[in-house]
Amino acid sequence: VYSALSYTWGDPEKTNPIQIDGKQLPIPENLWWFFQTCDLNGFDETRLFWIDAICIDQSNVLERNHQVRLMKQIYTTADNVFIWLRREADNSDLAMSFLSGNGTTPLRRKGNGFKKLWTRNQGKALMALCERSYWRRIWIIQEVIHAKRLTVLCGQKSFE
Repeated sequence: VYSALSYTWGDPEKTNPIQIDGKQLPIPENLWWFFQTCDLNGFDETRLFWIDAICIDQSNVLERNHQVRLMKQIYTTADNVFIWLRREADNSDLAMSFLSGNGTTPLRRKGNGFKKLWTRNQGKALMALCERSYWRRIWIIQEVIHAKRLTVLCGQKSFE
């Protein structure tokens, strides 16, 4: 049983090292922040993750091409797919709190229109969250639609 991570790499020049089996591996800074957040959120240290930057030898074109053909299987087989939207910024805590608490609230009529769903600040925060670079990746389509279960993480906030 394993989880898969869906995220953006970010700036390829910005990396931080992690240690795997006693060897240093430079990983994208955004991925490094994901690991820091996992520590803060008390994730189980024995949880197994499939993460492309670690599980695929990025310098080997044949391996990369082979793994791309396995993406559907990887994300379908994963027990959970974690969507990492980066660290908290632009009032993302407010947006994440709104989504986790009100994201499934149905629209309600109010006169000839509908009752407001969010405050002005919540609306701005939601817009900023939706404009993050993660949502511009075409790969997320297969990563999300094949997931059995999704957990969205942004900073220290999350929802399923």
